[in-house]
Amino acid sequence: MLVLDEITLKDSRSTIGKWCVALRKNQRISQIDLARELGLSHKTIANLENGNNFTIGTLLKVLKHFGMQDQLHLFVVDQLKRQIESNEVNFY
Repeated sequence: MLVLDEITLKDSRSTIGKWCVALRKNQRISQIDLARELGLSHKTIANLENGNNFTIGTLLKVLKHFGMQDQLHLFVVDQLKRQIESNEVNFY
């Protein structure tokens, strides 16, 4: 079992990359075709899927393409609401 305190940035990038691979393969689309559709380079898609130095912008473009951007957004909004309700965040 993986303890949350032991999850590294590399682990998170790798997991996100695997998610994007699964989304792409589920739609039976190649990295090259996805890159073309999004106006990105094939290397950018490969980097994302391999968990290497991708930007949040790239991730959001890919998730939007596969109809998953809303789920990520709702997750983040929910987390922010929880922190605000428990007074864990202060914007001032």
